[in-house]
Amino acid sequence: MSRGRFSAVALSILLVVSAATAAVPASAFAPNGPPAVTGDLAEDTTGNDATTTLTETATATVNETTATTVAETTTTTATETTATTADDGTTATTADDGTTVAETTTTETTTTTAVNETTTTTTSTATRDATKESEPAARKSNPKVSSSVLDSVESARSGPSTDTASGTDFVEVVVRATPGSGDEAVGLVGTNGGDVQARYENLVQARVPASAVTALADSAAVEFVRQPHRPETNEITSEGLSNMDVGTVHDAGVTGENVTVAVIDAGFNVSNPEIADQLVDWRNFDATDPRQMSNATGEHGTATAELVADTAPNASIIAVKVSSTVQLYEAIDWLEQNTSTDVATMSLSWYNVGPLDGTAYMNQRIDQSIQSGTTWFTSAGNDGDGDHWHGQWSDPDGDDVMSFEGSDELMNVTPAGGSGQVSIALSWNDWNERNEDYDLKLVNETGAVVDYSTNVQNGTQSPTEYIYADVSQPVYLSIENWNANESSTFDIFFRGSSNPEYWTKGRSVTVPGTGRNIVTVGAAHYSDNELESFSSRGPTIDGRVKPDVVAPDGVTTSVYDSFYGTSASTPYTAGVAALMLDANRSLTPAGVKGRLTSTAVPLRGTEPNNRTGYGLVDADGAVSSVAEPYPDIVTYSGRFDETDGTAAAGHEVNAYALDSSKSYENVTSANGQFEVRASGTDGEYVLGYFQGDLDRKGSEFMARDGSPDLHAFDIVNGTSSEYVGEGRSPARTS
Repeated sequence: MSRGRFSAVALSILLVVSAATAAVPASAFAPNGPPAVTGDLAEDTTGNDATTTLTETATATVNETTATTVAETTTTTATETTATTADDGTTATTADDGTTVAETTTTETTTTTAVNETTTTTTSTATRDATKESEPAARKSNPKVSSSVLDSVESARSGPSTDTASGTDFVEVVVRATPGSGDEAVGLVGTNGGDVQARYENLVQARVPASAVTALADSAAVEFVRQPHRPETNEITSEGLSNMDVGTVHDAGVTGENVTVAVIDAGFNVSNPEIADQLVDWRNFDATDPRQMSNATGEHGTATAELVADTAPNASIIAVKVSSTVQLYEAIDWLEQNTSTDVATMSLSWYNVGPLDGTAYMNQRIDQSIQSGTTWFTSAGNDGDGDHWHGQWSDPDGDDVMSFEGSDELMNVTPAGGSGQVSIALSWNDWNERNEDYDLKLVNETGAVVDYSTNVQNGTQSPTEYIYADVSQPVYLSIENWNANESSTFDIFFRGSSNPEYWTKGRSVTVPGTGRNIVTVGAAHYSDNELESFSSRGPTIDGRVKPDVVAPDGVTTSVYDSFYGTSASTPYTAGVAALMLDANRSLTPAGVKGRLTSTAVPLRGTEPNNRTGYGLVDADGAVSSVAEPYPDIVTYSGRFDETDGTAAAGHEVNAYALDSSKSYENVTSANGQFEVRASGTDGEYVLGYFQGDLDRKGSEFMARDGSPDLHAFDIVNGTSSEYVGEGRSPARTS
């Protein structure tokens, strides 16, 4: 099958969860918020690499409006970087909400678009002012309620909604309570005629009367009211076993015996014979009866569980269904408290739920599970080929409207067929201060607003906007400065039928794949081990390599004739981890990750890199390695330069064990060379530039993996010596 197979067979599914924080007209609004995505590619994106600038030429009629076609101009797109931390999950406040460098990508394509003849190719100040006047007066009216919830409430006032009972219109919301006020928020839901659907710490998911939203938000016990963050399933849908040399492991009698794998996904058919014999338990956190599953055909989770079963035929499987972040956190708690889960795999990506540097609350919660002994796997995402854009704020004409390329303030995102669902998730690097306020708009060829998202960022709310709309005309995206210093870098993820004019491959890995300790998996087609074009690329915004490894996709399951996407490659890898634990029960999560990466087969000769990570998962190599003793001493060497490029002489370099408190250090030589000797271990070390007193917690270079006062340079396996290359030392703290 050719590489264009996606246009015909695309059924990939990575369950990407979109943050529902945008304004959506009721007519285009899904009752439960923006859909989530299970992973990937449903069509070939040929022609999508190109970019063009809008200029006036000849006239043409489009949707009964006079418009001008666009002259082609090839341009390039380059990404930038930034830094950060912060999410809503601090102290008693839990939320599912960073940023830092990405891969520079050049885009060369040609796209033809149309703009109204009476306007310029970019949004002029006059047009922008007129657009503002056409927006609802309630814009930015309640900083404690998301733009999309306000739209739903307004829609209910205009007429019956899709969720009406006894003459009352209801909306689904997540109430984020102030620290320590979770119980009070639950009581407020009941007092205002609502029903609690799920709760995790200070997050309360509920169905409430539309008329009660303002009362909820006005309470001192409530920080914010938003729609649930939900997954949407864009499906690109077992031949991959031979690619990973699993048969050799099975022949040796290693089949995952006495290992439990939790498969977290969007739905299951627990009666499917391909998985039924290995299922030991299941839970549906999206149903009143947690033992009730849809058992429908075509469920994405059935396919992912089947690939675990194929790879580890004697492993025990637990099927867990979730459809929001609140339910995911409930599920993690349940797994920790009620099961003996050794491995967890989740082929879901979540948009706008936190910084892309591994510090989102979701990453923190998963890291806690990893520290408790569960090895976690997640899909990298399927956003590497036309579904992601990263860039720095640019406004050459000073009109407070972002220019995507040159002076082009409008990005054409019209669906390839001219109509369809447009789903756009925008975030920017202000997760710490949260007071840079930008807005997202969708306009047509005349400049009229088709849809918009205008959340308030005033110091407490996430730096995100989200649009989800049905369109049947050419539409263009714009980012406007409402109240910001114009220094931000942005990431946009496009779902549904969105066909963006500009896009970048780098930095397209989503939460939780950006985490430091989770194993993030990319996709390579089983027929030739060629990296799939859609497989999301690193680096993370703080410069780390992602994905960690790749595994096969495009394989046959009982659910999909061809299961494409990182949704397929991830459960394969989790299955290999089950085989490793069968062979060596003493392996820690860090040990599993370390052996998987150190035994992976290079596919490009440049591994580790931000396309294939450390390479293709090798089950035979990984399982064989866990029986081999690691050396007593390992050595890590390399070179550091100062920020000005001169040798960093006499500075301390430290290797800090991730799974213990052990650390080893040495100093750089006169030419900046270093060599640190450490005890061999099946875990990992973070190798970093030492910043000073180990007890001082305030270093601005504190590594986000928990090691003290280190500017993380690399994470290395404790099983073998390694030359880690050259690095640039940060400016020292005073």
